[in-house]
Amino acid sequence: MVVGNLAGGYLADRFPDSAPFVILTVFAAFLAVFAVVSTSPVGAVVGVFTIGTSFAIVPCLQSRLMDVAADAQTLAAAGNHAAGNLANALGAWLGGVAIDLGGGWASPAWVGVAMAAAGLLFLVAARTQWRDTA
Repeated sequence: MVVGNLAGGYLADRFPDSAPFVILTVFAAFLAVFAVVSTSPVGAVVGVFTIGTSFAIVPCLQSRLMDVAADAQTLAAAGNHAAGNLANALGAWLGGVAIDLGGGWASPAWVGVAMAAAGLLFLVAARTQWRDTA
């Protein structure tokens, strides 16, 4: 998580428009690889570390939020945090459903891939709005 936050801050500063797309794409790839290699102890440890780098998205989203929130930055930050908590709960629940349906212990990683892909779709839609309002 620490590495992800540091990398995310760097990427958010240098590439504010493209960093979220790259981070979500890489995160989805890390999750897919984790699903495949998680049966190996070494693969699982490396996978958990790489999945932790997903926190790189946080500085990107937070800095964009602060740019557009104007005088309501505190309220926007609270909403952003609430959305993150909702996503964590939804991911855990969907991962549990995937296991319960017989997907095996690696199936939550595939759920994560699907959620990252959904996040990319939302990001594309948001990008379209950014361009329309700019």
